[in-house]
Amino acid sequence: MGPASADTVARINQSSVIMGRYRDAVNPDSAEEKLERRAAEAQAAREEALAQEEAAKEAEKAAAKEEAARQKEMEKLRRQVEKQQEKEEAARQRAAERRTRQVEKRPRVGPAYSRPRDHAFHLRHASVDPSDFFRHGPGLGDSLSGSRAPTSSHSSAIVPRNGKVE
Repeated sequence: MGPASADTVARINQSSVIMGRYRDAVNPDSAEEKLERRAAEAQAAREEALAQEEAAKEAEKAAAKEEAARQKEMEKLRRQVEKQQEKEEAARQRAAERRTRQVEKRPRVGPAYSRPRDHAFHLRHASVDPSDFFRHGPGLGDSLSGSRAPTSSHSSAIVPRNGKVE
């Protein structure tokens, strides 16, 4: 039998039921193409994972850098607050020392701490002899006689500063 003519092959193909069904159906995905596509997809997935990992590392570095800057700023603010508190405490101590010095410099006022000028005035114008005052205490008079009357030669009137007796 020999080779079939092209017309015979074309007539058989057209008359065949199977050939009519599968004539235009061509499989575009061969096994080689599928393997190439899978390899490319796997490579893209690896590259995407690496890119995401790099982005995560950079975000982590940025967050750590931001946290370090925030900590540094907090430390700076804390030192400023401490300095301010130290200044305020030093100012309070200086004010307390100043008040203490002023109180120590201030003349004592009151019966136990009379100023010499006031003390002399009262002694000059007292109805009791000053020697009795220092010897026995105020208003006791002569302790031997038991008298409480003043023993001074001064009058019992109090003399004001202008010197006129009323």
